[in-house]
Amino acid sequence: MIAMSYIILYLLTSNSLLSMKGGGTLKVVLIFGAIIIALFSVVIILYANSFLIKQRKRELGLYNILGMEKRHIAKVVSRELLYCAFVSIALGLGVGILFSKVVLLLLGAILDFNFGFGFEISPIAIIITVIGLVLTYGIALVWDLAKVGVSKPIELLRGGEVGEREPKTKWPIAVLGVLTLGAGYAMALTIKNPSAALGMFFIAVILVIIGTYCLFTAGSIAVLKLMRSNKRYYYKPKHFINVSGMLYRMRQNAVGLGNICILSTMILVMISSTVCLYYGMEDSLRNEYPNDVELFGSMSTQSYYEDVKSIVEEAIPMANCDISDYRCYRRLELTLGDDNGSLGNITEFMDVFGNSNECSVFIIPLEDYCDLQGVETSLKPNQVLAYSSDGSLDYDQVSIVGIKYDVKEVLTELNVEPYYNYLDIHAYYFVVADMDQLNVISDALSDRFYEYDTPRFSFYIGMNTDTEHEELLFNTISRTVTDYSSNSDVELASIYYRCIADARESYLGIYGGLFFLGICLGLVFMMAAVLIMYYKQISEGYSDRRRFEIMQQVGMTNSEVKGTIRSQVLTVFFLPLVAAGIHLMFAFPMLSRMFTVLSITNYNLFLVCTLVSFGVFAILYLIVYSLTARTYYKIVSSD
Repeated sequence: MIAMSYIILYLLTSNSLLSMKGGGTLKVVLIFGAIIIALFSVVIILYANSFLIKQRKRELGLYNILGMEKRHIAKVVSRELLYCAFVSIALGLGVGILFSKVVLLLLGAILDFNFGFGFEISPIAIIITVIGLVLTYGIALVWDLAKVGVSKPIELLRGGEVGEREPKTKWPIAVLGVLTLGAGYAMALTIKNPSAALGMFFIAVILVIIGTYCLFTAGSIAVLKLMRSNKRYYYKPKHFINVSGMLYRMRQNAVGLGNICILSTMILVMISSTVCLYYGMEDSLRNEYPNDVELFGSMSTQSYYEDVKSIVEEAIPMANCDISDYRCYRRLELTLGDDNGSLGNITEFMDVFGNSNECSVFIIPLEDYCDLQGVETSLKPNQVLAYSSDGSLDYDQVSIVGIKYDVKEVLTELNVEPYYNYLDIHAYYFVVADMDQLNVISDALSDRFYEYDTPRFSFYIGMNTDTEHEELLFNTISRTVTDYSSNSDVELASIYYRCIADARESYLGIYGGLFFLGICLGLVFMMAAVLIMYYKQISEGYSDRRRFEIMQQVGMTNSEVKGTIRSQVLTVFFLPLVAAGIHLMFAFPMLSRMFTVLSITNYNLFLVCTLVSFGVFAILYLIVYSLTARTYYKIVSSD
């Protein structure tokens, strides 16, 4: 934990990182990660310390019985913790400094940036790390001294036996667990709107966490007691021993198992999401930037649009590069309410809760449509060609702000920038006979003007080129348009330029940073899960050693005892993994919808990332079990 804390702080203070494009964005991501790792380090260190002091209660009680006063015991505990803190900080900083450059080069590979091979040590990172750890160990020391100070010798001697009574059935907590978990799952499955999913995700997470702890602590006990109440099932040797043993295990380990389940779910969600974001970055870019170079403008007059168009077409040959997918058209942008083909003012379609079927509407003149599609067609003034982003438009007639049009044809494709194709937002495109019809619709809307219905005449120009010439083409066009504006009477101020090359660097800083952070936090959470598993195995080993002896004394063979305990340990150990898999399965639809807000619509990519992440994690989980189980069986079988 100390090494990871130093490495993240080292990256934050690295001059190499600040010198790269997108470094500012990446720095914000790393600050977020540094805060999480710092808080989690405190929690894990205090957890480990509380476990160790609990395991040593009998030893400390024996010191007290043999004549040592509590102040002497306090000195022993203080010195031990001081040695532990010194060694941990020294080794942690050493490992962190040693691997900091390796991690920086790894980050450079992710971000496609060369940081060079120079080596540096960050004094600021060392100071902050040491101060944070000293404060954490100080809290741990106060906790240990308080536990020793308030405990009586006899309580310390019996510390390891506390909690061996049969657990009570807490039905209200079990029911609360079912309700909260069900509510979290229901939200994940029923919320369809991506924006709503993004806002409700954390509420669903909190509900699932509450439900997980309630079901592990109370629900498991309730189920086991229901199994015990079934006389035919319970009074069989194998079932009798397993159910009674599991009752004891769940009481002792419910919170720890809940922690492992939540950590496992966090790891799986984090890794699968950040991997999907990183490898789906190009899809996201293409959804947001359908063309390599784009120009948007507010069209105050027809001549304004013609001037910009001619300037851009004159500038393209100056870049000396090939272009493709050239798009250029005018449009009227509206935000309207939709009532089965009747498109009008949003407020006219609001229900009692203030909700309306909102949609974005783009009106395009026929001349521009023919240029975009390379076709020849005609329209009467009362006719339109219709296209919808989700393919839901199937009306023979539509009403746009009170003006009725016959739908001559529903288009299956339209060569415009697909901004709304990846969002759960209705976007309608209508092709009308000429620019006069755009003015008619604009005037009709102005008669019933509301804030959200403001008509906007605009134009779009976009084109593609090869990756090597994206910035060159962009700079040539923007410079030419700017020079023309400054050397003529034409004011070309209301133009917005976009280039996918600039966006790619920003996206790489965000998504690459999140991918790197996902790896770091995944390792931190994995270490925490391993720590909890390891301590759980140790505590169960000491508890089961006595039970092992009793089972043999009442007539069970050594192989039967081992088989019974092994089945119980396997059930308890892999229960969090199964529960985490179920959590991930229900979270998948909600996460998929949230990704559409980030312009990632590759469902199959996220599914593959999720399945691979779960498979790799399950293998690591199995390895951790096999390693920690050795310690457990060594304790159980020792004399």
